Amino acid sequence: MYFGATFAARIFLIMKKLSNYKFILSLLVSLILMVFVGIVFDYYYEFNDDVLMKDILSGAYMGYPSALNVQMLAPISFCFSLLYRITGAVPWYGLFLVGIQYLCVFLVIQRSLEMADRISGIASTVLISVLFCLDLLLPHLVMVQYTVTVSFMAGAAGFLIVTIPAGLERKEFLKHAVIPVVLIVLGFQLRSEMMVLMLPYVCVAAVSSLVRDRRGLSSPYDADRDSGKDKMSSSGDPKSGILISYIIAVSTAFLLMLISFGIDKAAYSGPDWKAFLDEFDARTELYDYQFIPDHNSENITFYEQEGISGSQVRLLQIYDYGIDDRINADMMRRVASYAEELRSETFSLRLRQSFHEYFYRILHFSDGVYVMLVFVLYVIVIMAMCIRRDMKPSDRLLLLFSNIIPLALMRSVAWIFIIYGRREPARIVHSLYIIEAMLLFGMLLNQISCRIKDRAFFKMTSAVLLIICGLLTVPGTYSGLQRRVSAQDEINGYAKAIDEYCMDHPGNFYWEDVYSTIIDGETFNEKIFVPSTGKLKNYDIIGGWAMNSPLLGSKLAHYGIEDIGQSLLDADNVFVIISDEYDGNWISDHYDDIGIDVRISPVDRIANRFTVYRVD
Repeated sequence: MYFGATFAARIFLIMKKLSNYKFILSLLVSLILMVFVGIVFDYYYEFNDDVLMKDILSGAYMGYPSALNVQMLAPISFCFSLLYRITGAVPWYGLFLVGIQYLCVFLVIQRSLEMADRISGIASTVLISVLFCLDLLLPHLVMVQYTVTVSFMAGAAGFLIVTIPAGLERKEFLKHAVIPVVLIVLGFQLRSEMMVLMLPYVCVAAVSSLVRDRRGLSSPYDADRDSGKDKMSSSGDPKSGILISYIIAVSTAFLLMLISFGIDKAAYSGPDWKAFLDEFDARTELYDYQFIPDHNSENITFYEQEGISGSQVRLLQIYDYGIDDRINADMMRRVASYAEELRSETFSLRLRQSFHEYFYRILHFSDGVYVMLVFVLYVIVIMAMCIRRDMKPSDRLLLLFSNIIPLALMRSVAWIFIIYGRREPARIVHSLYIIEAMLLFGMLLNQISCRIKDRAFFKMTSAVLLIICGLLTVPGTYSGLQRRVSAQDEINGYAKAIDEYCMDHPGNFYWEDVYSTIIDGETFNEKIFVPSTGKLKNYDIIGGWAMNSPLLGSKLAHYGIEDIGQSLLDADNVFVIISDEYDGNWISDHYDDIGIDVRISPVDRIANRFTVYRVD
């Protein structure tokens, strides 16, 4: 161990002689982390949503790459489809997600090292960054999901903004602003709803940086001042020059996002797409924000008045509504509206409940390591601001009101918003913690690079505290992720068996029962860096967000299918795959509901767990 430490120290001293050694060190740490994670765990799409998006972009869904995949905005989706048309052998979509996440890691480490002034500071910064990645970020570095990727991009953008050097000339400032603007615009195109949720945090970073610049609350890391005159202004008014520079950066980001949104609207302006997007919104409201009331004595009056049968209610509940073409956007919207009425919650009551749950989660550390790290960072940052030696009490108060209080306010608004909307999946919850932790870390670096009381001791204490937190929590994160990856590999084994079976029967088409593709709460997914066969997949789930889309229509045209329910009756080559955990009664119930007597016959088995059925 001694020789290893000595060797590492010598390598570091050699690197330090290079003018750009911090850049090289940041790059090496990021690459080593990427290789380590890939070797130990590999990289996966976390959900089948990402797999479906990849299939649409690559051509595995319709037989040719599509520039429209619903979930992303059209400009970035078009770029992916173009790359797949050039060479489908490269997993462009997954490569982008993994690459952009590690790019964000690299950018944060690089800026952190730029702000470190001694070997001990550089070493502790690297160690803290690695522990942060192996703790908070590790599950999402392995199980990649485009929603969380946006939080990486927004977090890195906010971190770069909050730590941007003060006193820069306008040209230099705008150069520093280019990367954050690009990350924000790309993130908006990748998952616009998520970036909108992240933008208030980024605005806090901008306010923090702007106040620090305008009031001179800077640090030795910041650019030198020229006799107290701000170089950012060419008009003789330094405060005006600073503000204009920020306005230019913000306006550019907003304009690019607006253009992206406009292009997307134009791309989906066709009547078929408009009808589908209407159903997509209704489906989102029903499944993500409401629930489907049971078809029982309490709700039978509503269902009878609306002409909704028990069979249709069952299809909605098990997500297999694609078999019934009578289920449309209007029906979903009516059911969602009724479900909202059943809750009998007034706005004020629901808001109070949201506040109660919000504070409950904080006080009970409900989110484990995420909330613990954020809490520790808040304490350290506030302490650092309170012991600044180069400030008057009023300036220390200004620091709190331009950093901590706006951040606490924005995080409260974001949390209450998702709790009020009943949308608290891990991918959103973890994303909020990730960006908050990145901003707090940036604020901390700003403070410890200034003149604070007992600076060396405070820096050492802060570093030790963060390192201890990381060392205590990394083992649990690591072991938990190992169990999940092992379970996912087993689940994906069934998905592979289904895929191979369907590909061995290329003349047939197979519908999968939606719940049959979910085992122990996990959906089928795929490893990212697996060579693509480029073949059209002759199977699909009989529900999901792509159901009834023009995309599905193009896919089914390859097999001569126009109506899903009718094809199961008339075509000899259309089958249904159902897990042994479930029965196929929903199929016969549907046909009974429309006055057709059918027989559901098993014709084959897959992986000793799934049965292939024919409908006669």
